[in-house]
Amino acid sequence: MKIEVFIKRPCLISEKSIFLAEELSQRSDHTYKVYTLGEDFSADELAEQFPNDPTLPQIKIDGDAIGGHEAFSDMFINRLY
Repeated sequence: MKIEVFIKRPCLISEKSIFLAEELSQRSDHTYKVYTLGEDFSADELAEQFPNDPTLPQIKIDGDAIGGHEAFSDMFINRLY
């Protein structure tokens, strides 16, 4: 499973999403990549990729947008602990 985490800095919620992706990758065969606003993508690109919710963080799993940190956490918290 490939996890993509789209973040802005500084942002505590974005950092939590990175932490969760890192934990998943250490405990399984999942991989993750972090993309940062202003470095890896623009605000316009964010709105194109996530037209229903152009807020950050946003998470994609295997290319499918699943939502922000709360959706990501809800989806995988049982796999961590």
